[in-house]
Amino acid sequence: MDLEYIRPMNDAEGLAKRFFTAQEYNLISQLPPQQQQEVFFKIWTCKEAYLKATGDGLAGGLEKVEVCLKPEQPIQFMSINGDFQEASRWYLYQFIPESNYIAAVVVAGKDQNLSFWQINNTNIA
Repeated sequence: MDLEYIRPMNDAEGLAKRFFTAQEYNLISQLPPQQQQEVFFKIWTCKEAYLKATGDGLAGGLEKVEVCLKPEQPIQFMSINGDFQEASRWYLYQFIPESNYIAAVVVAGKDQNLSFWQINNTNIA
């Protein structure tokens, strides 16, 4: 799992060029600056969640994980190290836990049934 605060960035496009695949970079470079930040963090959380799930961490290479962001379908992995079949083995779920935050959960295996609960922060007397 990865959780990121969507914060203002001066160079989302430059970071995408350095750490993302060519297709991901092209997507981000065509967006207005505000959308660049949002899409950058959407992609980043998926990549980092995958690298944490495999135990590789960021040293595992953000560029080896390609994320598909198409408006008509849920976010998913396109390829891992260029392997489409390997990408299809991973379940990816992305959600917004709080305003200005984005989170991603990655689990090996496609037939997953994940449950989430929201706990309200209230005073208990």
